[in-house]
This record gives sequence, C-alpha cells and structure tokens, in this order.
Amino acid sequence: MPEPLAAPADRGHLEVRSVVLDRVAGRAAGGVRGVVPGKVGRLTRRRLPHVETHTETRADGEHARLRVEVAVAWGHRLDVVAGGVQSAVVDTVRRLTGVQVDRVDVSVDDVVVPEQPEERRVS
Repeated sequence: MPEPLAAPADRGHLEVRSVVLDRVAGRAAGGVRGVVPGKVGRLTRRRLPHVETHTETRADGEHARLRVEVAVAWGHRLDVVAGGVQSAVVDTVRRLTGVQVDRVDVSVDDVVVPEQPEERRVS
C-alpha cells in the first residue's frame, strides 16, 4: 500500500505566474452574462477581456489584485455586469489556482451596440 502524501506545504512550493492568473481571470470574466468576449476595445485597442495582475506572496499564501477591462453588450446594466465579473474572477481564480484575490477593479472599455440591418428601398 502506498504511503500517504505529506502535507502540501511539506512537499514544496507552488508558484502561479501572473500570466496564468491573467488567463484564468480573463476566461472567468468572458463567461459573465453581458460581457462581449473577443472584442477589441475602442480606447485601449486590446482584445477584451484584458487582465493585469499584481501578485505578492505573504506568510499566509499568495495574494493577487487584478484589473479587468471588458466590453459590455448594449442593454446590460454596467454595474451589474461589473459585479458579476468581480464575483466570477474571485471565485474562479481561487478555485482553480488557490490564490487569494484581494481586489478586482473592473473597467468597461466599450459598450457593444448591435448592428442595425440596412433598410432597402424598393424603387
């Protein structure tokens, strides 16, 4: 019978790089109702959602502060979508990486208005 594994802290250290947190947070943000994933922001010209992460290691583990830029579909309340992004990012990052998210700042970089079909006139 195999020996039980030692406690995680006794087996070594896990480092989750910022680029991984960015990817996980971006996927979480893109899944929120009202967020338009894959849109290029008008102001920043970056593909949205875009995430910037600041991490630090403390005695009680790794902590992160994230800044998430999103595009929101027309007709959705921006504050509700932003709150959904904050919740989804905190929950998903914690569940998948074990990193404690202390803060998520959300910036709405664009509002996506549906295109109107062109009217055709019959002569």
